[in-house]
Amino acid sequence: MFSWVTKGKEIENYLPKSALETMLEITIRKECGQYSLFSDYVEKYYKNFSHKKVPFANKIKEYITFENSIRILDLKSQIEKLYKQMKKWNG
Repeated sequence: MFSWVTKGKEIENYLPKSALETMLEITIRKECGQYSLFSDYVEKYYKNFSHKKVPFANKIKEYITFENSIRILDLKSQIEKLYKQMKKWNG
């Protein structure tokens, strides 16, 4: 089996600041903190985030790349573990 307990408070803590900056065409001073509530962080830039999570997700996915996200928290190691587990499952 494989389970992933996120290193951040929420899965959204893995979203790269650069993706958000590109999506919103703004400059953001710092990344969302590891234990920060993403909704509090993003609300300054994306009003009513709590009511627009699906449109937000559909929009930001266009700006998430390997290069801008792989160094965030434990993302790389978790993806590598998941990949190895999937290989085992598929024989």
